[in-house]
Amino acid sequence: MSAALPFILAVTLLSGSEEAFAPVVQASIVDEEDVREAESDAPRQNAVESARITAARSDFDREEGVILFDGNVRLEYSGGYRMDSDRLFAFISGSNELSRVVAIGNVAVSNDNRTGSCALAEFRRDRAEVEMYGAAGGEPARLSEGFGGNVLTGAKIKFWLNAEQVEVADSTIEFARGGFGL
Repeated sequence: MSAALPFILAVTLLSGSEEAFAPVVQASIVDEEDVREAESDAPRQNAVESARITAARSDFDREEGVILFDGNVRLEYSGGYRMDSDRLFAFISGSNELSRVVAIGNVAVSNDNRTGSCALAEFRRDRAEVEMYGAAGGEPARLSEGFGGNVLTGAKIKFWLNAEQVEVADSTIEFARGGFGL
């Protein structure tokens, strides 16, 4: 297992007017092994992970290692992944690295191949996985795959950022015409 260089965290207040402030958190995580691989393998260009979180308001509890983002939250992550929500908790490990985020309320996830919606989503950085949960007794989690327009719904949907695998609990799959050879 490789040792990661320190996580760089910067919080900046941006203002369009004196009354409206939007906190911005930007993070870069550089893995020593990724740097060595990038140096030895010239075509590899993604040695640095980055995350940018914007919200109407934020509150950072340094002792607990938790940042609360509230109101129009957007997380942009390496590789074109985006997560929008009403509220988001970012958890920072003891070594000052982003370990996971939990998004709550009107969650929308997307990248070039997938779009989804759910009541709650959790992203775990160490596993590069996203788990989406439907509302209790309400709308299920929903994920649309870019290949053929197929739609997955279920109580829980789990997918990995670096793989094509998707797991769905209590699932329904709607196949688009032409999807999966239909």
